[in-house]
Amino acid sequence: MFTSKEIINANNAYNNTEKVFVDTDAYIYFSRNYKPNTLLTVLDFGSGLFPSEALKLQSKGYNVTLHEFGNNFLPDVHSKVALDYKYDIILASNVINVQSSSNMLKLTLSLMADSLKAGGSIILNYPPYPNLLKLSKEELEKIFSKFFSFKQIKKYNNLYKLQLLNSK
Repeated sequence: MFTSKEIINANNAYNNTEKVFVDTDAYIYFSRNYKPNTLLTVLDFGSGLFPSEALKLQSKGYNVTLHEFGNNFLPDVHSKVALDYKYDIILASNVINVQSSSNMLKLTLSLMADSLKAGGSIILNYPPYPNLLKLSKEELEKIFSKFFSFKQIKKYNNLYKLQLLNSK
């Protein structure tokens, strides 16, 4: 699992930087391409201390489960058992860029893969900062290719859609 230091670094990534890039494109893309539906299961992976976008989706009728860990976990908001289930869609907004070690990044991608239903998709962004691992898009895509087939969503500069390699 993650070390305490990795969790603290990830949780504090937006607090310890002068430049903050809060990118909501994953939520915008999702809400434009998927109609509210309680049968479609959605996991907001790393929804954060202030999960306003995920809560907006819930209020519009989407079946969204919120996942978080460390000091960002709020018992009344986030599910302790979120990763015990599989989902049709996983949203990961401002998550990949705050992974504080290559081990943490690989474990995060593995947890997402394990939580995804066959045929499901992960919609995630990779904002330019903070970028704790300082990976280029090309380096990140090489790591993605070990777990997923993927495409960058052209209309959105930092957005990707991933699917399991053996999934249709």
